[in-house]
Amino acid sequence: MKRMGIIILSLFLIISFVGANGSGDDDFHTLSSLVKDITKEVYCLLGPVAMLLVVVAAVVYAVGQVGTSEMRAKAQSWATWALVGAVMAFVIKVVGMMIVTTAFPSTDTSFLTCS
Repeated sequence: MKRMGIIILSLFLIISFVGANGSGDDDFHTLSSLVKDITKEVYCLLGPVAMLLVVVAAVVYAVGQVGTSEMRAKAQSWATWALVGAVMAFVIKVVGMMIVTTAFPSTDTSFLTCS
């Protein structure tokens, strides 16, 4: 059931990117341009999402310190996993691009500029 939800969410995201072409722009003629656009959006969202995860981890940890010992343990666990997610987002954003450009030197990554 969980897998079906992920598939449906993925289809909605792809349809929303393709459906955004109603203005008459010719940006989505090829599958490669669609993949580049999705990659750029995900790449540009990694930084803000990571910072948001750090803030959420801090808030969850602080609120957990007020409650009982069981609530404190759960809050520490949630905060730890939020920080792990933030670190992974930073690693993907920074190290991932270095790996791609080193492994494939001819790859054009100029489309990944966030504005």
